[in-house]
Amino acid sequence: MEHVRAELENSNGNVNSIWKVLNRCLPIKDQPLSTTEDHFSQANKFNQFDTSVGLSVASRAKAVVEEHNFYTFNQESSCCPINNSPQDVQCSLFEFQSVTEEEVGKIIRSLPSNKAPGLDKVTARVLKDSLPTTLSAITNPVNTSFSSNTFARAWKLAEVIPLVKSGDADEPSNTRPISLLPIMSKVCERAAAVC
Repeated sequence: MEHVRAELENSNGNVNSIWKVLNRCLPIKDQPLSTTEDHFSQANKFNQFDTSVGLSVASRAKAVVEEHNFYTFNQESSCCPINNSPQDVQCSLFEFQSVTEEEVGKIIRSLPSNKAPGLDKVTARVLKDSLPTTLSAITNPVNTSFSSNTFARAWKLAEVIPLVKSGDADEPSNTRPISLLPIMSKVCERAAAVC
């Protein structure tokens, strides 16, 4: 108990450190899938539920847009008003700027090393350790993505992990899907925020 108290005091108020200490003290919740279904049927049931969530949210968002008369882009006037007002609002188009190797290196060094890798299984630690030799090879596709206004299809592929919220672990609605994206998608997203 004194060891735990000392670790909590040494965390200096860092919330992540405090939770790590507390989680080591708590019993592990082991809720394996105990279904009578075969694995293929169970995976399809989870997949169908997880993919329907996005469609449901998109449908509700469209209903809100129509109900409140919001528009994100008006093709006739080449303008992007927030709502359908009669005022003639002029908008400038957004354009990404190239990022430097130094900026990309700073982004990679700031990535948390303790996060799970995506479908490609490349971790932030691997990217950080290989940075001296791979920095230009990483910066180039990021800048190409910005200049071509495209996002690599491989960066969109995610490994979806169902985390149990509560109740029966075999029931998809009792889980929260977590998408583990490739590390390069995170680098590109953070680089876009720098622009």
